[in-house]
Formats: sequence, structure tokens, C-alpha cells
Amino acid sequence: MLRRILAGLVVAAFLVCCSFALASGTEGYLSYQPIPIKGQQVVKLFLENTQGLAAASIPLSFGKPGSDIVCTEVSFEGSRVEHFIQYVQRDNENKKVLIGVIRALDQKIQDVLPPGEGLFATLKFESKGNECKPQLSVTYWQLTGGDLYFGMADAGGKNFYVEAIESKQGDRPIPLRPGSSEETTVSHPTEFNLDQNYPNPFNPETAIKFLVKEDAWVTLRIYNVLGQVVTTLVNEQKPAGEHVVSWNGKNQHNEDVASGVYFYRIKAGDYESVRRMTLLR
Repeated sequence: MLRRILAGLVVAAFLVCCSFALASGTEGYLSYQPIPIKGQQVVKLFLENTQGLAAASIPLSFGKPGSDIVCTEVSFEGSRVEHFIQYVQRDNENKKVLIGVIRALDQKIQDVLPPGEGLFATLKFESKGNECKPQLSVTYWQLTGGDLYFGMADAGGKNFYVEAIESKQGDRPIPLRPGSSEETTVSHPTEFNLDQNYPNPFNPETAIKFLVKEDAWVTLRIYNVLGQVVTTLVNEQKPAGEHVVSWNGKNQHNEDVASGVYFYRIKAGDYESVRRMTLLR
């Protein structure tokens, strides 16, 4: 029953049975960042709202029907809308997932999300094949009584952005977040390297990319300004190539750490490097 109520709240905001002005240009509102993690693909979906956000509906496609890629999880932990009421519907047969949020009804947290840009949801994918590379797009999604659009609404229930995708148009690709890459490996890296994390400063999560020129035991740890270990991100054998890991601003006890300067240090074979980053809560 609760699931139906949540679905009804989200659908009611964006199930359009009449015409109104439509905006175009998904690129200005959505972007995503793929992060390969141990045989899976974690995708960070980012949303920018230009006005106070009270509800949003995002119908996505992530692959071609018939492929073996599946969406295994959608999480809002650490996102800008983690306190909203959330609705997720996965359709792995057609390679689609519907993500909807509406502001919580609790009087203490009923305020709309202020204008800004940041993490909206984290999606996890798996594939039986060697590669797991979801391609996120806004897609056509039909429900009884009308079509569900990608849209955002303010506190008054006014749709300040709507993107209508018709089935004959095909999906509308979502761009990669600046600094991201769809490539998860490098065939023949010529050297070890530790890149600057992105974004930096960050909140609540950042990605760290490093190159391993040959198979090696890799250790990557986060340190505070006192030189104390905050958490260990990598401590295992890694094959030659490019690797990306993320840090969510938590310590080894899964507790949020305070704003400030932190250092990340890598050791791979005889190679060592340290870089600095800043967390802003």
C-alpha cells in the first residue's frame, strides 16, 4: 500500500494529460559519472535545479533491450534528496529505471530543495559479460492515462521544467559529468600515476583515478592533517590499467568525517605518491 501511495504522489506530479510549455536541453540539468568497482559499474547521477525543488521524475534507459546488463540497486544515501520520499521502479527486461522523489511530508523537513547542483542518486549495474558500461538516457515511459515525463516541480506544484520524450524520437542521451570518462581501462600504460581527485573541493563524494603500469599490490589510504589513517580505499592486487575509486567522506567506521583538508596516498610496487583534497560539508 505504501509503495502505491508513493508511486501515486510522484506520478500525480508529472502524469500529463494536457499540453503545456515544454523545455528542451536535458544537458543543462542532468549528468552522470561512471565509477567501475570490482566487476560492477556504479553510476552517480547528478541533477541541477534552477528553482526550489519539491518533486522530480526521471525515466531513464541504461542499455539496449536484449543485453545482459541489469540495474541492481538505486540509492539516495548522501544525495541532496536523501530526505525526500523516493520511488524507484526498475524494468530490467526493457533496460529502464524510473526514479521519482517528492519532498517529505514531515513538517520538520518539508522545505523544498534550494537551487543548486549535486548528487541525485547512485545506481549500481551488473553484467554477465566482460564489460558493464551503462549508457544513461532520458527515455519514453508510458503509464495508464498518459505519458510520464522527465520534470521538476516547485513547492506550488508548478512544473518549471519538463522534457517530453516520444517513443518515435528515441532516447535522449545524458552527458558525462565533466572530468568523467567512459573508459575504465588503459591497455598499455607506460607509468604509474595518481591523478587529482574530482571534484575538489567535494561534497559528499569524490573520485580518485590512478594508473598502474604493471600488475601490482596497490594500497590507497586517506589521511587527516595529523597523519592518522582515516580509511583505506584500496588494499589488493590490481592489474595494469586505469582504475577509479570513490571516497564518500566517511572513515573506516562508516562515520562522516568533518570538513577540512585530507591527503590520499598511493603505494603500488616501488611507486608512491601523495595528493591533497578538501572536503566541504
